[in-house]
Amino acid sequence: MTFLILLFYFFSALSFSQTILPEEYRLLSEYMKTKDENIGKYLLEKYPDAVFSEDLKLMLSENAYQRGDLETARNYLKSINANKLKPDLLDKYAQLWKDLSLDKKSALLSYPVLFRDFIGSVKLTDNQALQVADKLLKSRHYRDVIKVLSDLKDERVCYYLGVSYFRIGDESRAEEILSSCKDERGYKYLALIYLKRDEEDSLRDTLLKIRETQIRDNILLMVGRHYFQRGDYQRAKEFFSLMVDDHDKFFNLGLLSFVQKDYQDALSYFIRAYYFARNEAESSKACFWAYRSYAIQGKEDLGLKYLVMASKGEGFYSAVAKIMSGEPLISKSVRRVFSEGDTPVQAEIIKAIRSAGFYYYSRLEAFKRLGELSPTDIIAISQFDPFLSIRLAIRKYGSTSDVYKYVAFPLPYKQYVYRASERYGMAPELIWAVMRQESLFDPSAVSVSGAKGLMQIIDSTARWLYKQVGIEPKNIFDPETNILLGSAYLRHLYDMWDGNLVKVLASYNAGPNRVKSWTDYSDPYLFIESIPFKETRDYVMKVLYNYYVYAELLK
Repeated sequence: MTFLILLFYFFSALSFSQTILPEEYRLLSEYMKTKDENIGKYLLEKYPDAVFSEDLKLMLSENAYQRGDLETARNYLKSINANKLKPDLLDKYAQLWKDLSLDKKSALLSYPVLFRDFIGSVKLTDNQALQVADKLLKSRHYRDVIKVLSDLKDERVCYYLGVSYFRIGDESRAEEILSSCKDERGYKYLALIYLKRDEEDSLRDTLLKIRETQIRDNILLMVGRHYFQRGDYQRAKEFFSLMVDDHDKFFNLGLLSFVQKDYQDALSYFIRAYYFARNEAESSKACFWAYRSYAIQGKEDLGLKYLVMASKGEGFYSAVAKIMSGEPLISKSVRRVFSEGDTPVQAEIIKAIRSAGFYYYSRLEAFKRLGELSPTDIIAISQFDPFLSIRLAIRKYGSTSDVYKYVAFPLPYKQYVYRASERYGMAPELIWAVMRQESLFDPSAVSVSGAKGLMQIIDSTARWLYKQVGIEPKNIFDPETNILLGSAYLRHLYDMWDGNLVKVLASYNAGPNRVKSWTDYSDPYLFIESIPFKETRDYVMKVLYNYYVYAELLK
């Protein structure tokens, strides 16, 4: 009897799911089973704006090609906007284009990354070559940029060629090209070359050529931080001082004074940085360091107002200030953002699409229906796709809204996180904090550098961990496997750095060998601010912020 009751509920749930599954997805399921072209054509006619329409055209083209109907296959393929294809279908699209002997030039101009092997086999005008090079440079295909532009005489090519030679490690060729280039965007790379060679006169000559203030200030900031990290504080101050008055200038001058124990000067600079702050996070940062400049002089009572001001802002320093002030990081009772009678109708539709096997399309569909989504829908979505709910909350309501706060710090994959925590002795709040920053809880995430899954593990690290701790990465995207791998690596770094969490996180992002080469300030805040790479600096602060929030949530 119990079995029959369970069976009844199972088929009832299945029937309900099928009832709310939109017709276009039921038809798509049927088409994928039968390959019936009539169903596919009907779908394109009735639902031309379906989120899967470009993928469907590719399927129709492929089926037509397989049955020998080449003309139909070509027509479908030529009508596709490849920018809207599922990422894992792009290679299939490119191969079918080649198999059908379609026009090479139009393919290269529209999708240079996909059709890089057409370079050299089609004639391009200078403007077309530059258009292709621009897309290739943005996608980091530097050798292909060189291949496209190497024979052009147009003076506009110098920036693309110079940067590409720099990126592949040919600094001599990059210098030769960029030193005579009028495009000031290239001077950053020229400055990096001269810094590496310690050719300060050439660096100064380059700075004198720059007319664009923003480009000049960005290079001055980069050069100043280079000397700061080398411990050459006098040169660092000289280059920072040449910047126009803004937050970055005064904050970095404040850091220089602070590290040299000139705390009164540091205080003056941090206060000036506060007045030039462009957002609340910068305000909090400047105020927090102003407080520290007072406190280290034994004048904490005078600095308390700056600690309070720091706590009122946003970001990492605001969180630290709140903790130091004994304030909660998160509201204990987020204001109710939906009424008792609300039903998450759209969320149920998104869930039904996902349950039908259309995981990728369910996310696209959610954004397509953004205008129809209620707070209740977004909160309901957080139960089965936290990544999607956070993105939707930000897009529709903003990062300061109650809806966002409600879904921003979920606790997904609990059993896997607690199992990994117990196995490797890492705090669950740290595992969630890293996971949130690495992938925003998207188990299918892949970075440009090839890092994969919830904890963004690269294949070489997975193989190394397999040898070290015996976790076999059969499917690196599997949530349980990925969380175990990430937690094991955190444990390894934690032991390496004797529990220094700042260095653990910096190493997780930039690699431990790089961290070993940095100046080892004992002051953790000074160490964070001295990290050479902005990406790693921001990463450490964001994960620490997540960690503080999760630690409070789990109390």
